[in-house]
Order: sequence, then C-alpha cells, then structure tokens
Amino acid sequence: MVEQLICNQQAVGSSPTSGSWKLAWREDSHHLVVDSALELKRALDEIDASAGEHFPIAVLTARSGAELHIGLGHPTTSLLLWFPPDYEGSGSMHSVGDPAAAERDEWEPSLTFFVFGHHSEFPKSSGVPKELARSVASSFLATGGQPSNEITWEPD
Repeated sequence: MVEQLICNQQAVGSSPTSGSWKLAWREDSHHLVVDSALELKRALDEIDASAGEHFPIAVLTARSGAELHIGLGHPTTSLLLWFPPDYEGSGSMHSVGDPAAAERDEWEPSLTFFVFGHHSEFPKSSGVPKELARSVASSFLATGGQPSNEITWEPD
C-alpha cells in the first residue's frame, strides 16, 4: 500500500517545492508529498503498518526547512526529534516521555529505530505514547513546523 501511495504521489507530479510537505523514511529517494493532516495520518498509518521488525523513523520536512522525525512501527512507543530551519548542528530537541528516567540518564532498555535503514538507539526516556507522537506530527503540520508544547522537549 505504501508503494501505491508513492506511485500515486509521483504520478500527480507533486513536488515539495510547490508548497507541499515531504515525508521520507527509506534510504532510497522515494518520499511522499503530504498537503493535509488527513494525508499525513494515512501515510503514517501505512508506514507504521508495513514496518515489520525494523521500526523506521519518518522525517517530515516543513516548507521552512524544519524537520520532525517520528519513530514508527513499535506497538506502543514512538519518539520525536525536532530540527529547526537551517539547522547547523545546534538547537535540535528530542522528546522526553519519562522525565525521571531522563534525569537519571537511563538508556536501558534503549529504543531501537532505523533512520533511513540504519540501526539507531535512543534513551528509553525519549519514548512517548504512539498517539501522542501522531498528535505532535499533526500540530507540526498545522503550525508550519514549530515544535509542539504537547510534550516535553529536551535539547540535544
């Protein structure tokens, strides 16, 4: 189904430069173009359902250049990373789902997701409930790329 979404998007000729948002999650150059919260929800649902054992991180890029990375595929947990426009190695933030564990800098058991096919581990404290992460992604789309105050963020 995700492949069908990709084909349908490319057939229409939509482009992120035409004012749409880009959603990427694979190593190859395939991506989806999303123009609404409904399209984003459908795309995230499809990516989530097809994840298998390698939980991908999808990258939603705003028109401004800001990025929201969202962990998908895990049965209950997600994580979020936010990068401001013109990110130059500072100013990014990650989600904090368990402030007490973050305070103790607990990593075990770590959260494992795949960033464009590459295994990556994150501290368990960065995990947030799946539905909350989806809500943050919708807010990111609605605000033009600003980080949501629905969750706790911590600087990287």
